[in-house]
Amino acid sequence: MSFALDIKREIVMRDELSSEEKAALLSGFIKYNGELTFANQRIGLKLTSIDNKIIRTLYKYLKEFYTGNIEISIIESRILKKNKVYTLFLTDDVRKLLRHLEVFDWEKNNKMVELNTDILNDSKLFWNYIGGVFVACGSANDPETSNYHLELQLKDDESCDYFVAILQRHKFNFKITKKRNKSICYIKKSNEVSDFIVRVNATSCALRFEATRTEREMKNQVNRYLNIEIHNSQISIKAAEKQIEMIKEIKAKSLFSELSPKAQVLADLRLENPSSSFSELVELMEDNGISITKPGINNLFRNIRKIYELMKGF
Repeated sequence: MSFALDIKREIVMRDELSSEEKAALLSGFIKYNGELTFANQRIGLKLTSIDNKIIRTLYKYLKEFYTGNIEISIIESRILKKNKVYTLFLTDDVRKLLRHLEVFDWEKNNKMVELNTDILNDSKLFWNYIGGVFVACGSANDPETSNYHLELQLKDDESCDYFVAILQRHKFNFKITKKRNKSICYIKKSNEVSDFIVRVNATSCALRFEATRTEREMKNQVNRYLNIEIHNSQISIKAAEKQIEMIKEIKAKSLFSELSPKAQVLADLRLENPSSSFSELVELMEDNGISITKPGINNLFRNIRKIYELMKGF
């Protein structure tokens, strides 16, 4: 089962929703999922989902507001590449239901894109409505992927513009794009995706998203540290190889006595310990009765280099 479907199930299948919250959720869902049909001078309403549990829960919610006939059917769909599509078909007094849920304006013969102030100003109703919209036309990438993406295919420009505007009031910065002549609102920032999932009441999915994201980011951080360590180790190895080369040549030219007593001790220790770090060389120097710091080690190697460069100059 996909992550997006998990979110949709959690949005719909919650306990103890009030009638007002159910109405707000249904309003959002029907507005962007419903399809009006006209036959024999009668108006029908078709609602679809690829998930049996979602469609049956919506059916239960509808029965609180709609007393007419609801037909349930299962359609095999090759187009959607799903085994089954579950359909609710409402055939009686659809006008009354859509008017009550503020989905369709029959006088203007148009979908009611804008929300009334009661829903806009009530956080619970607002986010149940937005949750219903996501159930109708939303999708989200699985958190296992590194490409965070959540979108809603609202289809028309007016709906997208309005959706972006009302979500900006809640600090969500949805963008709009076109895909196959459809208008789509989307967010890609992981924190916004996570916050959105929380706000539409899919808390368990949000926790799963955050746990997966945190685990990935920790792995990435560890990998970055390892890469830095490997890079620094390679630099240290090359530096040590150059130090050994210089010391050997200085000795071969009988110029070892030109080094200070401390530099001579360090030079011998480097030859005996070709892979030791500066920290380890500090300890080895202290074992030989010489108190020194890592910057001091670096200064001694700098002096060794000066003798080497003077020697190479002749």
